[in-house]
Order: sequence, then C-alpha cells, then structure tokens
Amino acid sequence: MSRLIRMLFVVALVAGCTPKVSVEDLSREVKSSMEKKFAEDPSTSGIKIKNVTLIRKDQIGNEYKGLVEIERFGQQESLAVNVTYDGKNLMWQIQTQ
Repeated sequence: MSRLIRMLFVVALVAGCTPKVSVEDLSREVKSSMEKKFAEDPSTSGIKIKNVTLIRKDQIGNEYKGLVEIERFGQQESLAVNVTYDGKNLMWQIQTQ
C-alpha cells in the first residue's frame, strides 16, 4: 500500500512540473511578447505581428518551433522562430537568414 502511495506521489510530482499551457495559448503569449519587444525599439516598432504558429519539438520537452507572420514595409513575411517555455519563463528567438 505505501509503495502505491509513493508511486502516485511521484506521478503527481512529475505531472505538477509539466507546463499546463496549450500550444495555442503559448502562441498568443509569444505574439504578445514580440509585440511588446518590437514596440520598445524604434528600428522594429513598424513591424506588425500577424500570427504566431507553434508546434512542440517533442512530446515531453519544453521547446517549440514555428513560424511568425509579420508585415514589414507593406510586405508579408514568414520567419522561423524557436521558443522555450518551462511553465514560468518564456524565451523566443527569430531565426535570421
């Protein structure tokens, strides 16, 4: 009985450490973060973020990859983005050519 309780505790502990955010919610959070960051810098303040689409790199990891659709100088562009999210901290990086 105590072995079963220990196993359930470990499962609950591991499940509790896993981020509970959906990919759609994370995409919105990344978009918001990008908009704020771009607005702070005069060289990027004219860029409009149209959409962010993410997929998880693997089933249990905290790394995502995807595309960010932007409008810059009246032109639409799609850029690759890498995202790391641990349930608390968010980091994104747009891949340059």
